[in-house]
Amino acid sequence: MDSEQKYIEGSDDSEDITFQVEEGLLDDLTASNLSLPQAQIVAYMLEDNAERIPSGKGTLTAGGVAKMEGEPDRFFEVDYFKKDGEIPCYYQFNETDVDAYLDHILTETNLIDYYHAEEQD
Repeated sequence: MDSEQKYIEGSDDSEDITFQVEEGLLDDLTASNLSLPQAQIVAYMLEDNAERIPSGKGTLTAGGVAKMEGEPDRFFEVDYFKKDGEIPCYYQFNETDVDAYLDHILTETNLIDYYHAEEQD
């Protein structure tokens, strides 16, 4: 992997860091078809689900959907590393389809949009 980690430097309070992001994921988000508000939803979902997503050896994948009123739903997957007891390091973003997202729901690797779920209740 040639990507650099970003946005985790120099914190005296490392307990506040809930996840890491590599530059490759940011590049993928920038090159995607997501609007800025949808990309922000993805970022919030990565943070909100950091503790909930499974850990294990090697590359893991989680999927989600960015929903915005007036825009089409955007289904996506993120690749990450997360060893037991550690925070995840997200490194790749890919747009996908509803079938892949449904597979993530079945395997409990789906990212939940907690903020918008509360609005719908």
